[in-house]
Order: sequence, then structure tokens, then C-alpha cells
Amino acid sequence: MLKSAYKSLSMVLCFTIAFMAIIQAVPTQPARAAGQTVTMDKPAFVQGQPITLSFTGASLKDWIGLYPKGAVPQGSNPSLTWDHTSAASQPDGKLTFTKALVPGEYEALYMQNDGYNIFQRVPFSVIKLSAPGSITFVDTDSDPNEVAGDVKIKNPADTSNILNYMLYWGNDVGKLSGQPAIATVPLTVSGVTYATYATYTFPANTPIPNGATKLLAYSNSIAGLSTGVETAIPGLSVKKPAVSFEVITDMHITSNKSHVHNKNIEDALKDMIALNPDSDGLMITGDNTEGGGEAEYAELGRIFNLFKNDLPPTYFIQGNHDVRWGDWTKFSELFTKYTNMKSNYYDVWIKGYHFIFLGTEKGLKDYSYLSETQLKWLDAKLSENESKDKPVFIFHHQPLKNTVAGANDGYLKANYWYGVRQDTELKKILTKHPQSIMFSGHTHWELGAKDTMYNAKYATMFNAGATSYLWTDANTSKDGSQGYFVEVYDDKVLVKGRDFRNDGWIGNAQFEVKLPAQIPVIDPANDPDLTLSNPTIKMVKGTYAPADAVQVAYTSSVREDWIGIFPTGTVLNKSAKAIAKQKTNSVKQPDGTMTFAGLNLAPGKYDAIYVGEAEYRTDNDNLELGRATFEVAERLEAPQAIAFTDTDKKAGKIGGDVTVTQATYEANIEQYVLYWGNDSGKLAGQAPIATIAKTGGAVSYTIPSGTKIPASATKLLAYSAGKGIESATYAEVAIADTIVEPKHPFVVTNAALATNTAMVDATVTVKPNAGPNKAIVVFQLMKGNTPISIASYEAQVSAEGSTFNAKFNVNRNKGGYRVHVLVVSDFSADLTNAGTLLAEPVTLK
Repeated sequence: MLKSAYKSLSMVLCFTIAFMAIIQAVPTQPARAAGQTVTMDKPAFVQGQPITLSFTGASLKDWIGLYPKGAVPQGSNPSLTWDHTSAASQPDGKLTFTKALVPGEYEALYMQNDGYNIFQRVPFSVIKLSAPGSITFVDTDSDPNEVAGDVKIKNPADTSNILNYMLYWGNDVGKLSGQPAIATVPLTVSGVTYATYATYTFPANTPIPNGATKLLAYSNSIAGLSTGVETAIPGLSVKKPAVSFEVITDMHITSNKSHVHNKNIEDALKDMIALNPDSDGLMITGDNTEGGGEAEYAELGRIFNLFKNDLPPTYFIQGNHDVRWGDWTKFSELFTKYTNMKSNYYDVWIKGYHFIFLGTEKGLKDYSYLSETQLKWLDAKLSENESKDKPVFIFHHQPLKNTVAGANDGYLKANYWYGVRQDTELKKILTKHPQSIMFSGHTHWELGAKDTMYNAKYATMFNAGATSYLWTDANTSKDGSQGYFVEVYDDKVLVKGRDFRNDGWIGNAQFEVKLPAQIPVIDPANDPDLTLSNPTIKMVKGTYAPADAVQVAYTSSVREDWIGIFPTGTVLNKSAKAIAKQKTNSVKQPDGTMTFAGLNLAPGKYDAIYVGEAEYRTDNDNLELGRATFEVAERLEAPQAIAFTDTDKKAGKIGGDVTVTQATYEANIEQYVLYWGNDSGKLAGQAPIATIAKTGGAVSYTIPSGTKIPASATKLLAYSAGKGIESATYAEVAIADTIVEPKHPFVVTNAALATNTAMVDATVTVKPNAGPNKAIVVFQLMKGNTPISIASYEAQVSAEGSTFNAKFNVNRNKGGYRVHVLVVSDFSADLTNAGTLLAEPVTLK
């Protein structure tokens, strides 16, 4: 009977294993059309595990739903859970479904554009998998660094779906990093049933890997591993940390006590109390509430009061959700009232270790703002009892640019979440104190994602996840609640990621920071990540005329910043209205100059106000990043007249007295300014000749004898000036009667090459300045520096000027051709006897 029963049980086991092998061999990607595919990451998933899959070829609103096997999708038969492919990325990407499905057979259906046209359906199963009942170990090796003896893994009541057990070295956070499985342990059959225990025997003198403190056992199945059971390694001395604490962030507590965010933080607090009842502190890095309202803070107070007898000292800072766009004073009062924090930035010492908490000082939408006072305070605090071998812990809500997960605009250009307006200034401070370890939230990025830990420069930094909900490297949200347990030792800091929702450690979020910290030093002058600094604003000029365009220069702007023109002294509030406004991203970012044209402002003083991340909101003065004051002066009258007597008749020179008859209305005039000019106004590129103080009557200035007249100057111009502006019009006097002897008797004008022909076609006009009117005009075609052809004319040049043309039958489009034009007195074909130059030579290219 026993023999027969044993044989029957063996056949059942063989059939089961064979059946599982068949399931594993079934392809999960059948043939399909049109390039749309869906592939399950595994053929089966353990109940409660996320269900993950990959897809290709998506567009529009294509979607994937999970259904019972064989289901016909339609509106009356909805999916168990679903998501658009655009929630991940298109056309190819991955989706994760976190809804728990009961054990059974299912299919993932890939469907078109919010409809029920099926691209592909792929089967998968959900199985129930029990963890081992327990694990025990009796060590028979007397050496404290070695083990020997039997490890007993107790079978659970339900052994279905268990293939075998996996045995690992472990520590407080799970499997020991870098260590493979110790053994695959088969279930043991005893008679007609499985034995109570499966056994693995350590050989004599088995060394214990460095860092191992426990043995861990997991049930193994075609869907992966179960949760684990553990036992401490007997006789192993485990060193206690000098200080231990927890870090959580982004609770986003609402006024509804049943909200998932509120339930998540309650569960997290229970988990922390159970795992580390001797904790030295709980550090919370902001976004304590969803919107900063009193009802939300009251709910925060209720939750933390539930555990007040068991929680360690708790420290809060504000996040952007706690302060954005509202009454800053009220927000600050509520924060102080319900958290008992006395300031928005502060520091504490715990068991000889320094903890520094930084807080925003403005109610911006997404970023934090750290004043120069706070930054100087931070630098001084980091220097207080400083030791390069001893870490200092810093807590701030927003991460720094291009550091931890979610803060890198290199691969998240449309949705990145760094956020310190004084990013460069803070990085430079941290660089001086590389022993700093900084924790931040804000991004909600799940622990274990890319750059959860960052130490490439400045300091060591950690993204702390969130307890409300999480975000992924695929740029999608997911349910979850995570945070850190931190242990500080003399030679290292352990930062251990915890999944509060599933009461487990996060295997790829276990970090060790060795002391002293090894942080690369980067020359700030060559650091590409120092691009966001304290925002500044200044006026291009201090005073403008009413019709002038007003120009404002700014630096370090981000999305939704704007600049407005207001009456001087305006305080931002709900009733403040800008005279004119522009977003910086409509001009240039991060630095630029903004022009306000056509304002025609009345005389008086005005402020240009730099407003942070407010989409033209003016709710409160805490949104102000800076202001610059300017003045609009009354319109200045021009001088009535200007007279000049030239006493220097030398060629090209001038000298003598200038008399300016002052304007009839002089209230805003401080002085008169004398310029060279011509019919077009001031001569370009010339500085003022003189500035003449106002005297109450006619004013005068003597131009020194022998002063050279600039080329093209034909007039002297006089403007009124005051408060940094000049009159729009001017008085003028001609200096055309001044004798200017030309350098040459002819001048070449209107020299040009025709552009509508393939050949080289050159035309010039020659005009006489004085003296003779007979000249020889020579065109010399050059290829590079070599003359290859010549054309010449001998002619009488009219007083109005004569035009000459030469055509060379070469293809000008091949390039490299130039034409020299000479006006000479004599000529020979080889130019060896060119005679006297009668005009400045001209080269056409």
C-alpha cells in the first residue's frame, strides 16, 4: 500500500513538473499583423506582484487591458484593469499593472485607439505561492566566522506551485548584495506527503560572507520567488549603529482621513515603529500636505498624535505643495502650529551628528528659494565642528539640477523636477563640504530607479521616494509608499530603501556610503551643470523718455516666470495690476533682455518686477524674485538754435566758437551735448564733441583749432540732456563751407558686380573731386592672386560722374575671381607704367 501510494505520488509530481515545463515552453508572442505586439515579462505572476509587459507599434490612444482568459472585450464586459500605451511611451514601451488579481488564467489584450479592435491577445496566469513556514539553523562550527550544520526550511500548509526553495545569505535589508544563492533546496517527500522540513547541510568550515547576518529562504515557482523567511546566524556579533533615523517625504496628506495618502502614512509610521523602536529621529522632507490648508494640517496632527508615544523626535520642512501661491504668512503659521517647528530652516545635533534642514522662503509653484542669508547660514553650519570623516545630514525638499532620480533634464526634457532657484550657489557650498549627505523628495521617483543615489560631484545625495504615490523612469505614476532607514557607523552610512506598502526591503535600493566620502572635485569654471543661479533683474537704462521702449535685463529664469511694469512701490497682491507684462520664455531663457515698446508712460517712477512661476498671478508679494526702479522723465525740448564761426580754414580741419541758444523750457534740462552730424542725424560711431553745462542763457563751447573733421560730417548738432536721456530733436548748423581738399582728383562710386549673369560683369561710376576731368579706368580680372585679363577705358569724366563697364567671359559661379579697378593718368598693358593713381583703388569680389 505504501509503495503503491508512493508510486502514485511520484507520478503526480512528474506530471506536475512536466505540465509546468509545457507552460514555460508555450510562446507568449503569437503571430500578429500590422507590427503591434505585446509580450508578457513572465508567463506567470505571483498573486500580489505587479504584472509587467512590453508593447510595440502603438499610436493615438491604443490601450492594453487585462481580462479573464477567453473574454470578449466590450463596454458591457470591462477589463479588470487597463492603461493607455501613451502612459508609458510610444510607439514602444512598457506598462506595469499593480492591481492584485486572484489566481487564475488571464489574457492581456492590446487594442486600437480607445476601441475594441484587437491587435493581439497574450495569455498569462496568476498563481498563489506560499512562503516557507519558517527557517531554523543550528551552527555546529565553533569558529565565529564560519558555519556548519543543518538548515531546516519548514513547508507551508499549501505547497502547490512550489518547485523548490532558494537559500540565500542576508542582512537586515534582504539578500546580501553580490552573493549568489547558497543552494536550491528540493521539497522532501516522506511517505504519501511532503515531509515537515526540507533540509540543507552546510559543509564544515563554510565561511560567512562579509556583511551577512542572516539566512533567508524563499519558495520558488515558475512565476518567481515568494516573500522570504529569515533566521539570524547564531553566535554572530552584530555591531549597532552610532545613530539611526528614518527619512520620508511627500506625504501629501489631505483633509479626508480615508484618503490613500493618509492611510499610507499611517502604515509607514507603524512599520517604522515596529522595525526601529530605538530610532533617533524621523526626518520629513516636505510636501507634508496636498495644499497647505488648515484642514489638511489638522489631519496631519491627528495622524501623528496616534503614534506620539512611540515615534522618535520628528522634524519637518516645507515643500512646494505646502506653500505654493497662497498667503505666505498664513502658510508659515500653520506649519509652525501643527509641526512645532520654530523656523522654516534650522539645525539639530543628535548623538554628536549634525542634521541641517533647509526650507524655501517663497511660495513658488515648484521651486524653492533660498535667501543669501540662509545660504551663508548653511555654509557656517557646515563648518561648525566639521570633520571630513564625519557625515553631516542635510534635508531639502527639491533636488538639485542633474543629480538624483527625476532631476535630470538630459533624459526628461518635458518633465523634470529639479528645483532650487539658487542651484549653483548651493552646489558651490556643498563642494566645500563633501562629507555632506543630502536627502530630497519632490520627484516621487521610486527607490532603486536610475540615480536614486548620486555622488558624481558636490556631495552624496539621495532621492527619498514618497509615501503618497510614486513615479517611474518611464515617466508614469504608480501606487506605492517608500522611504529610508538610515544607520550611521564609524566607517560607513547604510541607507536602506523600504517598501511600506508591501512591508519589505527594496533589493536595488540598499546603499553604503563609505567614510570619508570620495567625491570628485570639479572646477566650477568647467562644470556644465552650474547653469541655474539666483535670479536677478536690472534696467538697461535708469531713465526713459515717454516714447522710449523700456528694456529690462534678467538672469536665471525658468518656466512660467514673468516680468511686469508697475507703478513704483506696488506690493504684489490680489488687486495688483501690471501696466504691461511678458513671460520670460516668450523672450529667452534662462537669461535675456525684455523690451516693452509703445507704453508711452507718463512722467514718473516705475518698477519692473520679476515674478516667479506664477502664470501672470500676483497673489502675494512672496512671488517676487526682484525688482528694478526706473524713471520716465518729461519730454526734453531741443535747443532753440546753434551758431558756429569757423576760424580754422585748413583743409579737413575745424576750429572756433559754438553758441547754443537754450530751450525755452529748461526745467528738466541739465546740460547740452554737441555732436558731429549730417543729413541723417548724429554721425554713427562718433563720441560727443562736448557736454556743455546749462547756464541760464546762451551757452558756448570753443572747438580747438585744428580739430579734424570726421569723414561724412557736414553739420554740428546740439541736443538737450537730463537724467540720462536726450531730447528727441536737435538744433543744427552746417559746416559745409569748410574747405576739405580731396586726397585724389577722382572718386570711384557705385562699384558693383552684376548678379544676374554667369560671367563676371563689373560696373563702376567715376566722379571728379577737383582738378582734371580726363582719366584712364582699368579693370583687372584676378584669379586668386594672378591677373588673367584686363579691360581699360580712356575718357573725359563728366561733372556728374561717368559709368564704365567690363565683362569677362569666365564662369563667375566657379568662384575665386576678383576685379581690381584703377583710375590712373597713364597706362600700359602689363601695368609696368601705370602712371599716377587718380582715385583710391577698388576691389570687387
